[in-house]
Amino acid sequence: MTIRIANTPESWGIQESDDSPPLFTPAQVLDQIAAGYDGLELGRWGFLPTDPAALGAELDQRGLRLVAAGLICDFLDSEAVERAIDVVRRVGGLVTALGGVCIVLTDMIGRTPELVKQAERRAGLSLNNEQWERFAAGVTRVAEALHTISGLPAAFRPFSATHVETADEIRRLLAWTDAELVGLCLDTGHYYYRVGDPVEAVREFGARLRLLHLRDCDDGIRQIAHKEKMDFHAAAAAGVFCEVGTGAVDFGALLNAADPLANITWSVVKGSAGLIDDLEAPRAEADRTRDYLRKLGY
Repeated sequence: MTIRIANTPESWGIQESDDSPPLFTPAQVLDQIAAGYDGLELGRWGFLPTDPAALGAELDQRGLRLVAAGLICDFLDSEAVERAIDVVRRVGGLVTALGGVCIVLTDMIGRTPELVKQAERRAGLSLNNEQWERFAAGVTRVAEALHTISGLPAAFRPFSATHVETADEIRRLLAWTDAELVGLCLDTGHYYYRVGDPVEAVREFGARLRLLHLRDCDDGIRQIAHKEKMDFHAAAAAGVFCEVGTGAVDFGALLNAADPLANITWSVVKGSAGLIDDLEAPRAEADRTRDYLRKLGY
């Protein structure tokens, strides 16, 4: 089994859920990713070309592959779900045309104040049964549309300060959705921050895994955030999500968990760039991360 390594414009501070002006041009980001990586996740819609021929040409000349794209949606809101299906038509078509493997679905990040406030201290379920039924139906509706339009599977990404972040919530979502339509994108840093060792997640949820997001977590900052009852945004600003290879996630054990990763062909590095003061920092971090992963055999 070979897992290829990709990166994303997010590592250069260009967030999917933020429309602030980027500090880098598309060419700069693509060139810097191509210096060490085999592919990329699309990132913010519109930052890179959205025409398949145009984006394909940019990727081909750099030897890159489009791996996936993301979609953030309020799955409890039926109108938001219908809008997401319109987005799926655009995004799914682009990813399919360029040989991608999935679309990553994420609940609205930071929308619910109580989820933001409790950060990694919350346990159990954030939704009641009626809400879970509605949430799972929304995820299924988008996943069915994606499969019909593009043939691609959805990979749901559990994320901090959303309705699917604890292990119990992941189990509930997977139990209430069709395995053929809805897989799992495991973000290793967010899982460590919210639950614990992502290697355990790989062992438990391996059959549903479709993509890995490689992010690290500083356990010292996580413990301080827990003690001081920091909310999610404060913990993130304090640096709880750190450069891959410098935190507590055991990437060697994770990437060598052979059988549970049988469905994984790509992993996407999520850098710690955030708010960038040093414009050389994303490239330097991307290079260090790639060197670190090569030492692990990837």
